[in-house]
This record gives sequence, structure tokens and C-alpha cells, in this order.
Amino acid sequence: MKTNKLRLALILIFCFSTFQAGALLAQVDQKAILEQIEASRSIGQERWRELVEINMQLSEEEGELFWPIYNQYSDEMVKLNDRLLKLITSFAESYNNENLSNETATNLIQEHFAIQKQKIKIQEKYNTKLQKVLPTKRVMRFIQVENKLSALVDAGLALQIPLAE
Repeated sequence: MKTNKLRLALILIFCFSTFQAGALLAQVDQKAILEQIEASRSIGQERWRELVEINMQLSEEEGELFWPIYNQYSDEMVKLNDRLLKLITSFAESYNNENLSNETATNLIQEHFAIQKQKIKIQEKYNTKLQKVLPTKRVMRFIQVENKLSALVDAGLALQIPLAE
């Protein structure tokens, strides 16, 4: 039963991320894009948290220790995802205007790698914090859940974001 709920929830997140990226690249109106993404992100964050909760299967005591740390982690990841959104928006503008220069491409590549490095730093930071309050196996499970959810979102983005020309 839990497996079916997880699959359904993962499909919903995958569809959400695919829709969000597709809308980003299909439209030129920057304000409308940002409004749509902000509304979608709020829903997505709630579902993401629900999936973490379902899959962590924490006792009440563990939850009291986990959730405050998770909330800090989530806040940092939202800020990092803001950078990713800016990166995707920059690429979309260049792509839609057919003016992706080598200089712009270089800057986008550098920002992509900087975001990836920061993501790892955040994960390492919260791995350390969580291991102080939870058994290592629980922390590993959290990292696995986060990686699976991130992979689904990344796959949705990859399907929608065209290759540079």
C-alpha cells in the first residue's frame, strides 16, 4: 500500500516538474512565468515534504529531532533552487531569442557547476547535523529519499529543456 502511494506521489511530482519547466521555456512573458512557477513551487514543496514524511517512517521522538533540522535544510535548498530557476530562466531567454553566445554559455555552465557544488555542501552539512540526532541508517534513508525525488525532478527538467544550439 505504501509503495503505491509513493509511486503515485512520485508521478505527481514528476508531472509537476515537467509542466513547470515546459511552461518556462514555452513562454516569453517573464512575470507570468515567475508567478506560475512560484505557485507551483508551493504545492511541490508540500508534496515533497509529504513524501519525505511517508518514506522516513519516523517515530514521534525521531520526528521531534528530525523536522526542525529538515526545515532548515529545506530553506537552504529552496534558496539554491532559486539559483537554479534563475539559471534556467537565463538559458530560456537566450534560447527563445536565439542569441546564446559563447560567453553566455560559459557563464551558464559555471553557474550550473557552482549550484551542483553548493548542493553537495548543503547535503554534507545536514548529514552531519542529522547524524548527531538520528541513527546513521535513518540519515542514509533520508539522503536516499532526497536523491530519488531530485532525480525525478531532474528527469522532468531534462525532458523539457532543449539542447543548446
